[in-house]
Amino acid sequence: MSENKVYIFLHVIVEVEGRKPMLKPSLRAVYYAWFKKHANEKGYRIHSVGGAADHVHFFIQLHPAQNLLQVVKWLKEESHRFIDDSKLLTEPFHWESDYRAFSVSPSNYTQTIEYLAKQDEFHQQKTLEQELELIDKNRIKIDES
Repeated sequence: MSENKVYIFLHVIVEVEGRKPMLKPSLRAVYYAWFKKHANEKGYRIHSVGGAADHVHFFIQLHPAQNLLQVVKWLKEESHRFIDDSKLLTEPFHWESDYRAFSVSPSNYTQTIEYLAKQDEFHQQKTLEQELELIDKNRIKIDES
C-alpha cells in the first residue's frame, strides 16, 4: 500500500501591536533559534523564521489534522510568553490580533526559505507595508460575494 504524502506549506506573517519596532536583532537571533526548537518539540514543523523589528514570518508545514487558526494562536502565545519571560524588552509586548497566511507550493520551498533568511536585508530597502503591497499585488483575485 502506498503512503499518504501531504504537503501543506504556509507562509504566516504576524505583526507587533501597532507595528512598534520592538524586535531588535539580538532578541530575534535568540527568539528564532528557541522558537524553531520549541515548536518542533511540540509537533509543529517550522521550516524557517525571519522578520524585522515590527513583524515575524513563519514558514510552517501543517499536518493534515492541524488547524491553521490553532497553530497561529499557539505561535503567538508561545512567542509572547518567551519574549516576556526573556526580560529583553523594557515595555510590554503584544502581537496584533490578526495575521496573514499564504499557501506555498512545494516547488517554492527553497525560494521561501531564502526569502525569510533575507528579511533583514529586504527591510533595509522596503517597509512591511511595501512588502505586503507586493504580496497582495501577486495574489489571486477571488469573488467574495
